[in-house]
Amino acid sequence: MSSPIYLDYAASTPTDPVVADAMHQHLCLGGNFANPASRGHVYGWQADEAVESARTSIAQMLNADPREIVWTSGATESDNLAIKGLMSRGLRTGRKHIVTSAIEHKAILDTCAWMENQGFCVTYIKPSASGEVMLADVEAALRDDTLLVTVMQVNNELGSVSDIAGIAGQKAGIMRRGVPCLSAAQHPEAAAALDQHAAATGTYVAALARDIAWEALPQGGFTVDTGAGRLDMPSPSLIGPHQQANAALAVAALKEVRPDLCVSQLASGLKKARWPGRLQELPEGPLRDMIGAPVWIDGAHNAHGAAALAAALPLLDDGKWHFICGALDTRPPGEFLSRIAPHAASIRCVAIPDQPASLPAETLAEAAANLFPGARAAPSVAGALQSLADGADDERRPVLICGSLYLAGHVLAANGSYPE
Repeated sequence: MSSPIYLDYAASTPTDPVVADAMHQHLCLGGNFANPASRGHVYGWQADEAVESARTSIAQMLNADPREIVWTSGATESDNLAIKGLMSRGLRTGRKHIVTSAIEHKAILDTCAWMENQGFCVTYIKPSASGEVMLADVEAALRDDTLLVTVMQVNNELGSVSDIAGIAGQKAGIMRRGVPCLSAAQHPEAAAALDQHAAATGTYVAALARDIAWEALPQGGFTVDTGAGRLDMPSPSLIGPHQQANAALAVAALKEVRPDLCVSQLASGLKKARWPGRLQELPEGPLRDMIGAPVWIDGAHNAHGAAALAAALPLLDDGKWHFICGALDTRPPGEFLSRIAPHAASIRCVAIPDQPASLPAETLAEAAANLFPGARAAPSVAGALQSLADGADDERRPVLICGSLYLAGHVLAANGSYPE
């Protein structure tokens, strides 16, 4: 009988021979095996020197101070020390919120559960269908009392990791020599890729928060410093925390192109801004009139857009929503659905009319049911609205039609609300 094949490399792997050889001289008789805390003899001194030499070497690799390197018995002890070590600070400052993901190592999840028993609140972010934890979801989960974000960069079981720098490099292809590039706040890897491409192109990147100071104000509105002075601006007409940041970047870009524009002109533009299909309330029309509750549409269709949408929904209604969803087959539907499912009173799935790439309603409903039991297919948007109207039990809850800009365009046209 042949030996079984070992496949549990996510838990433990054989020690690299180079590492084993290096450790051998510190473990065996004839080597430097003494206790480094034994300061009364030369063997202890030599062991202490070896430990501190290793500490310095690792610190140099990490660009850290050697005093920041703490030896532990392994990853589980390190995770516990890092998370539980912040508990006293959280209790002292009132910051008792932790953000992690639902697919972290058990050492993280068990420790976070222990922190919950001590009165802390933990947000568990759901990954995408491909196992990625999206940066937008992490940002959306942050609160004023957030103490810690603990998310692994590379999943030890799936190996999933986002090629952030590669994506940023592709987007940077629009840069042109001598033309300033203004950017939203970016992940460090993306920012580095953009800066590198800009330098090679002969321009520069000014990023929100890094180079362009801005702040959302508690009483509404925001401030932005374009380099020529601070501007106090009103909130834009567009809804959602992300639209505040978008507006700040837009103001900075306008001042770059038209430095003569005054605050009143910029404020007027923000108040008049309209973006059809982006958290737009459907006006009276054939579809809207089918139900006695507010009907909204939004074209968000990927994980980032869905996270921004989910963060904006409580600003409109902090209760549960009826969702009518359609999606193309160009990306896993779970990436979008996982963000909106926690806000759902019901989910009805439809095919997008006249779109060959549309997911069938039944396929989308099957994916939705994995996240929200009771999700079902509907023959059309009108059919979904009619079933809500006929149900009557939750008819007063708001309705959101989402998942695709193509679907949003179809709804606007069917309702007679398509922009001229």
